[in-house]
Amino acid sequence: VTGIRNAMDAVERTGSEFDADRMALVGHSLGGALAAAVAAVAADEALPEPVALMPVNPGGCRGCGGPLSEQGVPLPDLAGIPAEVLAAVVVSEDDAVVGDAAGRVIWDGLD
Repeated sequence: VTGIRNAMDAVERTGSEFDADRMALVGHSLGGALAAAVAAVAADEALPEPVALMPVNPGGCRGCGGPLSEQGVPLPDLAGIPAEVLAAVVVSEDDAVVGDAAGRVIWDGLD
């Protein structure tokens, strides 16, 4: 959340305008889980709500199953992701590192 706020401020400091109506959240592995987490808390954190979400091979979230399930970051309630958000959750059949467990948890948590 802090990183996104800092990035928005950096864009504005360049004299450009951050287009909050076109924000998409994309992340790979732990970044995929974090993208879903940020999408879920965006409204509560006064961030622009994303129009699109794409976690790619998400993993590393606590309780999601798969490797690092006990050590990962906790996911917030994904019901906070607005139903209008376009979402594609990408998992790889042969991913032996994170598998598809977190991807399934995220997909199932979408409205």
